[in-house]
Amino acid sequence: MLPAALTTLGTLATSAALLSTGACTSTAGNGTELSAFDLQSKLNEIVTAQGNALLAADKDGFTRVAKQPGVREELLLRYRNMTAMRVSKARSSVSIPQRDTEPGYWKAELTIDLCFVAPSCREEQVTEQTRWTVGADGPELMSIVPATDGGPRPWQVTELEVAHGDRILVAAPKQLADSLSRVLGEAKGAASVADSFSPRDKLDYYRVFVADDKAWKSWYGGLKGAGAATITVSDTRTDVVLDGSELQAPDGDVPGMLRNQMTRATALRGRHFAQGNWWLIEGLAGFAATGPGAGALPAVKQYLRGQWDGKLPADVPDGVSGIELLRRHQIAFLAVKCLDTKHGRQGLLGFFDRVVKNKVSYESASLSILSAKPWATVEAECVSFIRNGG
Repeated sequence: MLPAALTTLGTLATSAALLSTGACTSTAGNGTELSAFDLQSKLNEIVTAQGNALLAADKDGFTRVAKQPGVREELLLRYRNMTAMRVSKARSSVSIPQRDTEPGYWKAELTIDLCFVAPSCREEQVTEQTRWTVGADGPELMSIVPATDGGPRPWQVTELEVAHGDRILVAAPKQLADSLSRVLGEAKGAASVADSFSPRDKLDYYRVFVADDKAWKSWYGGLKGAGAATITVSDTRTDVVLDGSELQAPDGDVPGMLRNQMTRATALRGRHFAQGNWWLIEGLAGFAATGPGAGALPAVKQYLRGQWDGKLPADVPDGVSGIELLRRHQIAFLAVKCLDTKHGRQGLLGFFDRVVKNKVSYESASLSILSAKPWATVEAECVSFIRNGG
């Protein structure tokens, strides 16, 4: 425990910091002075009631805090999306309000812990920047903006249409609503494959968003590349995002993309260690997408037999693309296929979990999982397997 003198000094320092930002008092509409802590308490009452209204599907209760038409529309957008996504938990709190640059206004960070679909889960957390004023009727929300760190989430900024299946949620902007039935059907098949790569710990449900061009460039701070992506949103949740243009591409492989990304969503959720394990992570996703019957593509067979240096790609530098990236993906896929072929699915997944989830060395994981063989022996066998095209 700190000495009393130090505790007092710490309290004074905190108070001085609040005074320096003008955060200590707010004048309510009736002329009374509210401390920043009193205002925080009132705001927490408001957002708690708002969360309860959301869970009760009480639209008026959720939007009551906003009187300005634009702010009310922002809240209505979130309300419609979250209720369509079957929000099952919503717990909110605000930081200590700070005086804004414009007189009479206050800013505070809103933190929301959420669950969707599943009645109980380890919540995902989002933050939003809020701006308030205090009138005779109490605090009024004047603006709400998604935080830039990892945001915005689709449901915060885009009017969504939503479809539900068994353990699957698919959502898309209204203009892509016609795609929902197709994507949901493809996702059902992909979920069965993804489940097989995490048999002891299946996801409670998969969440797939279909993005148009605008959404692809804005959701989650902007997505890179094209095709599909996975975005980690909590310790136990990874969103899958499908580029809607793939639905019209003549050479598009939507089922394969979904198998790839949904396998990532279940195999990589929670804490994991990607550095140095590129071939194992990409290989597992690629193996899920194409299946054990596929071999090396004709475009890379000659390279694998001759020019390849026999090393499994630990990482891929930025800027690698085209044929070089294809070669690395093929090596990764064939290496994982080798582990599955020679050591069975249980051996492959046990090795993956120890290395990627538990940060165990290749040597230790190999000795404990892969027929007690040293990693050098297993690697040499797989190099030969890869050179022969799998």
